Amino acid sequence: MDDEHLAPRMIQSMEILQMSIATLIARIKKELANPFLVVIQSNQLNDFPDVEPFIEDEEPVPELRIEKNESGDLIVRIIPDLYPQLSINENPEGQDLENDQSKNMLKDAKWFLESIEQRKTTLVRVAQEIASQQSLFLNGDYSVPNPLMMSTIADKIFVAVTTLSRAVDEKWIETPNRSMALRELFDGGASCAAMLRRLGKDIQKLIDSEDKSAPLSDEAIVKKLYADHGNVARRTVTKCRIHLKIPSSRQRKDDGNSSS
Repeated sequence: MDDEHLAPRMIQSMEILQMSIATLIARIKKELANPFLVVIQSNQLNDFPDVEPFIEDEEPVPELRIEKNESGDLIVRIIPDLYPQLSINENPEGQDLENDQSKNMLKDAKWFLESIEQRKTTLVRVAQEIASQQSLFLNGDYSVPNPLMMSTIADKIFVAVTTLSRAVDEKWIETPNRSMALRELFDGGASCAAMLRRLGKDIQKLIDSEDKSAPLSDEAIVKKLYADHGNVARRTVTKCRIHLKIPSSRQRKDDGNSSS
Protein backbone atom coordinates (compact mmCIF):
# COMPACT_ATOMS: atom_id res chain seq x y z
CA MET A 1 0.00 0.00 0.00
CA ASP A 2 1.44 3.43 -0.98
CA ASP A 3 2.02 6.23 1.54
CA GLU A 4 -0.98 8.17 0.24
CA HIS A 5 -3.33 5.41 1.42
CA LEU A 6 -1.27 4.14 4.37
CA ALA A 7 -1.41 7.35 6.43
CA PRO A 8 -5.24 7.47 6.66
CA ARG A 9 -5.27 3.76 7.55
CA MET A 10 -2.82 4.30 10.40
CA ILE A 11 -4.88 7.23 11.68
CA GLN A 12 -8.00 5.04 11.60
CA SER A 13 -6.23 2.29 13.56
CA MET A 14 -5.18 4.80 16.21
CA GLU A 15 -8.70 6.23 16.40
CA ILE A 16 -10.14 2.75 16.93
CA LEU A 17 -7.57 2.00 19.62
CA GLN A 18 -8.46 5.05 21.67
CA MET A 19 -12.26 4.67 21.40
CA SER A 20 -14.32 3.54 24.36
CA ILE A 21 -16.11 0.26 23.75
CA ALA A 22 -19.45 2.10 23.42
CA THR A 23 -18.00 4.42 20.78
CA LEU A 24 -16.48 1.46 18.94
CA ILE A 25 -19.79 -0.42 18.84
CA ALA A 26 -21.45 2.70 17.44
CA ARG A 27 -18.69 2.83 14.80
CA ILE A 28 -19.22 -0.85 13.96
CA LYS A 29 -22.92 -0.23 13.40
CA LYS A 30 -22.02 2.60 11.04
CA GLU A 31 -19.49 0.46 9.15
CA LEU A 32 -22.08 -2.27 8.59
CA ALA A 33 -23.44 -0.09 5.80
CA ASN A 34 -20.50 -1.50 3.85
CA PRO A 35 -21.94 -4.56 2.01
CA PHE A 36 -18.59 -6.36 2.27
CA LEU A 37 -18.79 -6.35 6.09
CA VAL A 38 -21.23 -8.76 7.73
CA VAL A 39 -22.18 -9.82 11.25
CA ILE A 40 -21.80 -13.51 12.04
CA GLN A 41 -22.93 -13.19 15.63
CA SER A 42 -24.29 -9.96 17.08
CA ASN A 43 -23.55 -10.74 20.77
CA GLN A 44 -24.25 -7.48 22.65
CA LEU A 45 -24.38 -5.30 19.53
CA ASN A 46 -27.98 -4.25 20.13
CA ASP A 47 -27.33 -3.45 23.79
CA PHE A 48 -25.43 -0.33 22.75
CA PRO A 49 -26.93 2.83 21.27
CA ASP A 50 -26.19 3.80 17.69
CA VAL A 51 -24.20 6.78 18.93
CA GLU A 52 -22.00 7.28 21.97
CA PRO A 53 -24.17 8.31 24.96
CA PHE A 54 -22.36 11.37 26.33
CA ILE A 55 -23.84 11.03 29.82
CA GLU A 56 -21.49 11.69 32.73
CA ASP A 57 -22.99 9.06 35.01
CA GLU A 58 -23.30 6.42 32.28
CA GLU A 59 -22.16 3.07 33.68
CA PRO A 60 -18.78 2.23 32.11
CA VAL A 61 -18.49 -1.08 30.29
CA PRO A 62 -15.36 -3.17 31.01
CA GLU A 63 -13.98 -4.93 27.95
CA LEU A 64 -11.10 -6.69 29.72
CA ARG A 65 -11.11 -9.17 32.58
CA ILE A 66 -8.35 -10.36 34.89
CA GLU A 67 -8.62 -14.01 35.89
CA LYS A 68 -6.34 -16.42 37.72
CA ASN A 69 -5.15 -19.56 35.99
CA GLU A 70 -4.55 -22.88 37.73
CA SER A 71 -1.08 -21.72 38.80
CA GLY A 72 -2.50 -18.57 40.38
CA ASP A 73 -1.05 -16.28 37.72
CA LEU A 74 -3.07 -13.25 36.60
CA ILE A 75 -4.26 -13.57 33.01
CA VAL A 76 -5.95 -10.80 31.03
CA ARG A 77 -8.62 -11.65 28.48
CA ILE A 78 -11.10 -9.78 26.33
CA ILE A 79 -14.55 -10.28 27.86
CA PRO A 80 -16.26 -12.91 25.69
CA ASP A 81 -19.36 -11.99 23.70
CA LEU A 82 -18.78 -8.25 24.11
CA TYR A 83 -17.52 -7.67 20.59
CA PRO A 84 -19.81 -8.72 17.72
CA GLN A 85 -18.27 -11.35 15.44
CA LEU A 86 -17.63 -9.77 12.05
CA SER A 87 -16.51 -11.25 8.77
CA ILE A 88 -15.86 -10.31 5.16
CA ASN A 89 -18.38 -11.11 2.43
CA GLU A 90 -16.17 -11.40 -0.63
CA ASN A 91 -19.09 -11.49 -3.06
CA PRO A 92 -22.10 -9.50 -1.80
CA GLU A 93 -25.20 -9.58 -3.95
CA GLY A 94 -25.53 -6.74 -6.42
CA GLN A 95 -21.89 -5.61 -6.26
CA ASP A 96 -19.70 -5.33 -9.34
CA LEU A 97 -16.39 -6.69 -8.03
CA GLU A 98 -14.45 -5.07 -10.87
CA ASN A 99 -15.77 -1.62 -10.00
CA ASP A 100 -13.18 0.64 -8.29
CA GLN A 101 -15.71 1.69 -5.67
CA SER A 102 -16.41 -1.94 -4.76
CA LYS A 103 -12.69 -2.69 -4.58
CA ASN A 104 -12.17 0.23 -2.21
CA MET A 105 -15.11 -0.82 -0.02
CA LEU A 106 -13.65 -4.33 0.23
CA LYS A 107 -10.28 -2.88 1.27
CA ASP A 108 -12.01 -0.63 3.81
CA ALA A 109 -13.87 -3.59 5.34
CA LYS A 110 -10.70 -5.67 5.63
CA TRP A 111 -8.73 -2.83 7.17
CA PHE A 112 -11.54 -2.14 9.66
CA LEU A 113 -11.48 -5.75 10.85
CA GLU A 114 -7.70 -5.70 11.11
CA SER A 115 -7.89 -2.49 13.17
CA ILE A 116 -10.33 -4.08 15.62
CA GLU A 117 -8.13 -7.16 16.05
CA GLN A 118 -5.09 -4.93 16.51
CA ARG A 119 -6.99 -3.01 19.17
CA LYS A 120 -7.79 -6.21 21.06
CA THR A 121 -4.20 -7.42 20.88
CA THR A 122 -2.79 -4.09 22.04
CA LEU A 123 -5.22 -3.76 24.95
CA VAL A 124 -4.47 -7.27 26.19
CA ARG A 125 -0.70 -6.68 25.94
CA VAL A 126 -1.01 -3.41 27.85
CA ALA A 127 -3.32 -4.80 30.54
CA GLN A 128 -1.25 -7.97 30.96
CA GLU A 129 1.89 -5.94 31.66
CA ILE A 130 -0.03 -3.68 34.06
CA ALA A 131 -1.35 -6.78 35.86
CA SER A 132 2.19 -8.07 36.18
CA GLN A 133 3.38 -4.77 37.66
CA GLN A 134 0.37 -4.42 39.98
CA SER A 135 -0.03 -8.08 40.99
CA LEU A 136 0.12 -7.38 44.74
CA PHE A 137 -2.72 -4.88 44.52
CA LEU A 138 -4.80 -7.00 42.15
CA ASN A 139 -4.34 -10.05 44.36
CA GLY A 140 -5.59 -8.06 47.34
CA ASP A 141 -2.27 -7.93 49.20
CA TYR A 142 -2.15 -4.13 48.96
CA SER A 143 -5.14 -1.84 49.42
CA VAL A 144 -4.03 0.66 46.75
CA PRO A 145 -1.97 0.38 43.55
CA ASN A 146 1.77 0.83 43.70
CA PRO A 147 3.21 3.89 41.94
CA LEU A 148 3.53 3.01 38.26
CA MET A 149 4.68 5.25 35.43
CA MET A 150 3.30 4.90 31.91
CA SER A 151 6.85 4.98 30.59
CA THR A 152 7.56 1.74 32.49
CA ILE A 153 4.79 -0.12 30.66
CA ALA A 154 5.55 1.57 27.33
CA ASP A 155 9.18 0.43 27.51
CA LYS A 156 8.13 -3.14 28.37
CA ILE A 157 5.81 -3.53 25.37
CA PHE A 158 7.81 -1.32 22.99
CA VAL A 159 5.24 1.38 22.28
CA ALA A 160 5.34 5.17 22.60
CA VAL A 161 3.99 6.67 25.82
CA THR A 162 1.48 8.68 23.76
CA THR A 163 0.18 5.45 22.19
CA LEU A 164 -0.13 3.84 25.60
CA SER A 165 -1.96 6.86 26.97
CA ARG A 166 -4.50 6.65 24.14
CA ALA A 167 -4.85 2.90 24.60
CA VAL A 168 -5.82 3.08 28.29
CA ASP A 169 -8.08 6.13 27.97
CA GLU A 170 -11.72 5.30 28.74
CA LYS A 171 -10.89 1.58 29.06
CA TRP A 172 -12.26 -0.41 31.99
CA ILE A 173 -11.22 -3.79 33.33
CA GLU A 174 -12.81 -6.32 35.66
CA THR A 175 -10.37 -7.23 38.44
CA PRO A 176 -10.81 -9.84 41.20
CA ASN A 177 -11.98 -7.01 43.48
CA ARG A 178 -13.95 -4.60 41.30
CA SER A 179 -14.25 -2.98 37.91
CA MET A 180 -11.87 -0.08 37.45
CA ALA A 181 -10.44 2.24 34.85
CA LEU A 182 -7.03 1.21 33.55
CA ARG A 183 -5.81 4.72 34.34
CA GLU A 184 -6.40 4.04 38.04
CA LEU A 185 -3.38 1.74 37.92
CA PHE A 186 -1.02 4.54 36.89
CA ASP A 187 0.48 7.58 38.60
CA GLY A 188 -1.04 10.92 37.75
CA GLY A 189 -4.51 9.50 37.11
CA ALA A 190 -7.28 8.31 39.36
CA SER A 191 -4.84 6.12 41.30
CA CYS A 192 -3.27 9.16 42.96
CA ALA A 193 -6.70 10.49 43.87
CA ALA A 194 -7.65 7.06 45.18
CA MET A 195 -4.53 6.93 47.33
CA LEU A 196 -5.28 10.34 48.78
CA ARG A 197 -8.90 9.47 49.49
CA ARG A 198 -8.08 6.18 51.18
CA LEU A 199 -4.82 6.99 52.93
CA GLY A 200 -4.41 10.75 53.08
CA LYS A 201 -6.67 11.44 56.04
CA ASP A 202 -5.24 8.55 58.08
CA ILE A 203 -1.64 9.49 57.29
CA GLN A 204 -2.33 13.10 58.26
CA LYS A 205 -4.03 11.97 61.47
CA LEU A 206 -1.08 9.75 62.43
CA ILE A 207 1.44 12.51 61.80
CA ASP A 208 -0.63 15.12 63.64
CA SER A 209 -0.68 12.92 66.75
CA GLU A 210 2.91 11.61 66.58
CA ASP A 211 5.58 12.26 69.19
CA LYS A 212 7.27 15.33 67.76
CA SER A 213 10.58 14.29 69.32
CA ALA A 214 10.42 10.94 67.50
CA PRO A 215 8.37 11.42 64.27
CA LEU A 216 7.02 8.38 62.49
CA SER A 217 9.04 7.05 59.58
CA ASP A 218 7.19 5.98 56.46
CA GLU A 219 7.84 2.35 57.43
CA ALA A 220 6.28 2.98 60.87
CA ILE A 221 3.26 4.57 59.19
CA VAL A 222 2.88 1.46 56.99
CA LYS A 223 2.65 -0.70 60.13
CA LYS A 224 0.10 1.57 61.77
CA LEU A 225 -2.05 1.62 58.63
CA TYR A 226 -2.20 -2.16 58.44
CA ALA A 227 -5.28 -2.58 60.67
CA ASP A 228 -7.48 -0.37 58.46
CA HIS A 229 -5.80 -0.64 55.06
CA GLY A 230 -3.99 -3.98 54.98
CA ASN A 231 -0.58 -4.13 53.33
CA VAL A 232 0.43 -0.79 51.88
CA ALA A 233 3.79 -0.38 50.16
CA ARG A 234 6.20 2.01 51.87
CA ARG A 235 6.77 3.83 48.58
CA THR A 236 2.99 4.34 48.31
CA VAL A 237 2.97 6.02 51.73
CA THR A 238 5.98 8.11 50.68
CA LYS A 239 4.25 9.20 47.48
CA CYS A 240 1.06 10.06 49.33
CA ARG A 241 2.97 11.98 52.04
CA ILE A 242 4.86 14.00 49.43
CA HIS A 243 1.61 14.72 47.59
CA LEU A 244 0.21 16.05 50.88
CA LYS A 245 3.38 18.20 51.21
CA ILE A 246 4.33 16.57 54.51
CA PRO A 247 8.10 16.57 55.17
CA SER A 248 10.03 13.37 55.93
CA SER A 249 10.39 12.19 59.53
CA ARG A 250 13.95 13.53 59.66
CA GLN A 251 12.85 16.93 58.41
CA ARG A 252 9.94 16.98 60.86
CA LYS A 253 12.31 16.16 63.72
CA ASP A 254 14.73 18.87 62.65
CA ASP A 255 11.88 21.36 62.39
CA GLY A 256 10.72 20.38 65.87
CA ASN A 257 14.20 20.80 67.35
CA SER A 258 14.73 24.17 65.71
CA SER A 259 11.44 25.52 67.01
CA SER A 260 12.06 24.36 70.60
